[in-house]
Amino acid sequence: MELTQEIMESQKIILAGKSLLAINTISRTTEFSINQVTQNTINFGFKTLPGNKPNSYGNYVAIWQNSGNTIPWDTEPMKVKPITKASPSGDSFFDELDLDKYSYILGYSVGAELTATGAQKVGNICSTAYVPELEDEDPYPPFLPQLKMGYIGGNSVSVDYKLPAGLKPKSNGAWIGIWEAEQASYTTQPKAANTIMVDKSNGNAFINGITIGRGATYTIGLFMSGWAGAGKPQTLTAMACSITFTNPG
Repeated sequence: MELTQEIMESQKIILAGKSLLAINTISRTTEFSINQVTQNTINFGFKTLPGNKPNSYGNYVAIWQNSGNTIPWDTEPMKVKPITKASPSGDSFFDELDLDKYSYILGYSVGAELTATGAQKVGNICSTAYVPELEDEDPYPPFLPQLKMGYIGGNSVSVDYKLPAGLKPKSNGAWIGIWEAEQASYTTQPKAANTIMVDKSNGNAFINGITIGRGATYTIGLFMSGWAGAGKPQTLTAMACSITFTNPG
C-alpha cells in the first residue's frame, strides 16, 4: 500500500488491522537526567544513541527558567553547555548559576542550533528534564523521544513518534530513515527515507517504495533535522531515537 499523510491520519485503525506483526522490537532513545542541583550548579547525565559523537555533532544542553514542563522555543536560553565528550554517554554540569526557588527546564540537543528560515533555533532538542519549584514534591520525569511501529506492509512502513511539546518537526527538517541492519547509522545513508510532513510533536511518519523482506531485520531512525530532499544524501548527525524490528519470515 502506498501511504500518504491523509491515509495515516484517517485510516490508522484500518491500517493496524492490515499490518504485518513486527517481532523482536528494540527501542533506543536519547536519555537525559538531572543528577544534582545546588544554588550554583546543575549536574546532568546523558546516554545518546550508539555511534553518536556529541562533540563532533554539535550536541549541547540548554537551560531556561520556566513555570511549565515545556521548552519555551521562542525564548533565548539562560545558558548553553556544549557537550565536549566524544563518547555517546557521560555527564556534565552547568556552573556559575544563581538558581532561585522557581522551576527550570533543561533540554538536550542532538545537533547544533538551526539557522534555516522557519526552523526553531533550538529545534534539535529531543529530550528534556525539569527542575521543579522548591515546594513541589512531585517533579516531572524526564521526557525522552520515542518511536513505535505503526504499519508494516510489503513496500511501506510507518511509525508513531513522540517529541517534546511545541516542537515543529516539519519546519526543522526532521525525517526518518530505514536501514536493513540492527542499528541506524551515523555514517551510511539509509535504504530509504522520508521527511516528517507535519508540525506536530506527537504524530506519525512513513516511508514508501521499500521492500520489507521476510525474516529480515530493519531499524528506523528519527533525525531532528537534516532533511535534504527526496533522493538526496541526508545529514546523519542529529538522531534522536530508533526502533529495530524483524519482519516475520
